[in-house]
Amino acid sequence: MHGVIPWKEFGSRYSAGFAGDALWLIVVFCVAMLTAAALVLLRTQKPRRLVTWALLVPTAAFGLVWAWHLAWMGDDAFISFRYAENLARGHGLVFNPGERVEGYTNFLWTVLLAAGIRVGIQPIALSVVLSMASFVATMALATRLVERWSPTGPGNLIPISAVVVAANYTLASFATSGLETMLGAALVLACVELASSERPLAAGFAATFATMAHPDHGIFLLSMGIALATTRPGWKKLLRYAAPFALIYLPYFLWRWRYYGDLFPNTYYAKSADRAYFSQGWTYVVATVFSASLFGVVPLALAGAIVRFRQLGARFFLIAAPLFVAYVAKIGGDFMLGRLFVPLLPLLMVFAECSVRDLFARKNPWLTLVGAPALALVFLPAIPVTVFKPMEKFVWISDERTFYALKGLTEAGVTSHYAAEAKRLRELVVSRGVDPLIGAGNVGMYGWFSKVKIVDTLALTDRTVARMPIKKRMRPGHEKIGTGAYLLARQVDFAVDPIFPEPYNAQVLLKVAGVPYSMSHYQPDLFAKLAGAPKIEMVDVRPFIDGYTPTLVAPDRRECDVWFWDEYYFRHVDDPARRSTLISKLSALGGAFQGYPELSLRGPQGTSGFSELSRLRMSSDEGWSAAGEAFRVFPASGPSPDQQIVSGNEGTFANSMAPGELDQVTGTLSSRELVLAGDAMTLLVGGGQSLAELRVALVVDGQEVRVSTGCGSEALGRRTWDIRPFKGKRARIQIVDAHVGGWGHVLVDEIVEWKRQ
Repeated sequence: MHGVIPWKEFGSRYSAGFAGDALWLIVVFCVAMLTAAALVLLRTQKPRRLVTWALLVPTAAFGLVWAWHLAWMGDDAFISFRYAENLARGHGLVFNPGERVEGYTNFLWTVLLAAGIRVGIQPIALSVVLSMASFVATMALATRLVERWSPTGPGNLIPISAVVVAANYTLASFATSGLETMLGAALVLACVELASSERPLAAGFAATFATMAHPDHGIFLLSMGIALATTRPGWKKLLRYAAPFALIYLPYFLWRWRYYGDLFPNTYYAKSADRAYFSQGWTYVVATVFSASLFGVVPLALAGAIVRFRQLGARFFLIAAPLFVAYVAKIGGDFMLGRLFVPLLPLLMVFAECSVRDLFARKNPWLTLVGAPALALVFLPAIPVTVFKPMEKFVWISDERTFYALKGLTEAGVTSHYAAEAKRLRELVVSRGVDPLIGAGNVGMYGWFSKVKIVDTLALTDRTVARMPIKKRMRPGHEKIGTGAYLLARQVDFAVDPIFPEPYNAQVLLKVAGVPYSMSHYQPDLFAKLAGAPKIEMVDVRPFIDGYTPTLVAPDRRECDVWFWDEYYFRHVDDPARRSTLISKLSALGGAFQGYPELSLRGPQGTSGFSELSRLRMSSDEGWSAAGEAFRVFPASGPSPDQQIVSGNEGTFANSMAPGELDQVTGTLSSRELVLAGDAMTLLVGGGQSLAELRVALVVDGQEVRVSTGCGSEALGRRTWDIRPFKGKRARIQIVDAHVGGWGHVLVDEIVEWKRQ
């Protein structure tokens, strides 16, 4: 279904949701009809502006009550909270102290929260108060704009747009959330109002601050600049409008560029915002239209703006709306239902109301008859139609409010299981003197409630993962994942997701109050502090090593066992007795392991006792030749565009995954002829596990005499071959990929010939 707009499914969901809102439908219909009657009866009355603003008070009160009923606090909000807290505590505008990564896109919002934290205000409460205040300001500004553009002028105005803004589910749900969304919407409307009031300098401040609240709002800033350029004398107004941008935004932009070292925020790279994703973007647009019931509002708003084309605000809207919709469609929209369109929705409602008022302003009974159903269409977005089910991810979009209920303005009011897990992590692990580096995806709540350093496996606050290629277009903002190989390279203490391939995860488990984590390496200190602690379960790998019987294990699995124990245990623990015992067991097998398993089980002493004779670094000048399609890119300097992060390589390497074709190609890569002079050979191997179809082989006299394969991981690990029987013979290294399908690729690097000293 993804990539094709599911019109039929949206329609059936909307119909079912609409039918389920009978009470709302009756109330909204009655309000619409009473409003229509009032518009007819009051059009000859003397304007009373006070009445309009008096009616706004209960409207705002209703909106606040409704918004609080829908209250939630998104995981992304806590990312900003953590940046704000670190800034307030003197660590800088960072997620992890010491790491400058711009994992937020709401500088103004984050700085406001930091100011609150600095004076002792908790960000959960402050973010809700600021959002609620912005929600009320949006209602007031919408009313003010309708007053300005109404055909009857100020007075005799029932605040229709304000009522619809207050009742609209999308807008009301983002009146909490902890996000900058509603603040940005209020600033955009303030820009329009101020510019329409012949106050271009103040409008410039509002537009600049809106852009600093979220970079997407730069489209509104630009659109107002274009609209002002069409007025007379346009250049003077434009200069005043642009002054705040030049004096505030440009210095801020240069500062953040220097501070973080990146032209764009890290989230830009994490979401591959330079790439078009129209198939998902238009789905997001249509999903918003259905969920916010904009079927009638959109055409009415366009009509209202076209009629008022001479008005600055109308020209702005006709420029900004299509540009912004096209931009949202291009980037693929968002995973949060309706969030990106929050700044545009109030303007749609304002111009739709103006269009309806045009019909009622003319004393023509036929136009009045048309105006009544048109007014009903304006009120339609006030009905909260359920198109997306609670906690459902449909067409890569979800109603995020349903995942993160907020029951109060303190940390205790956050009900997400992510918050609960992070609190337990702090209570049961951090409190025992452990200061871990953990790998996690939902880093907002994990980071805020645990206070530990985090490697963000979903890229927002991690520079390396953010620059990964997108393997497959999926849910926006969730397409790049730092897998086990990357977490292993970062040497996280433990991670929410698996680090090692199966079956090794069973040997690295740490459970905190029943929640499983995977450890990347054995830490005696960690075991000493946590072993036996209440609600802590730890798997000790040493009994697995001690009870190992290599004769009962297949050759490919045996090599992977050695790689795993070397990577997880022996490289981090000086345990000569256990290492010697395991080496003896492996040496008894003969063949590739005879005599030199210590090169694989390096331990802290590395490769002492051996001297290097030669090395193949997998470079283009070493005489490698390829056949088939698998090694079309050789040497590889990084993962294929369709591949996860590769780790363990020491530079360029051989990679049989072909760009754009995943694991569907096959081929071989052969070295130049070598004359073997050493005792042992080591090599780094990764990728899929299959000695038959995914292998690197030592070929002597046309026969494969030594063979190794990967272990189902993008982390390259060392393999060791005993080559004493082949001294003086001519040989080649041959890398074979004869497998298509999942994990159908092989990775090879650093083939080294050693001599025993």
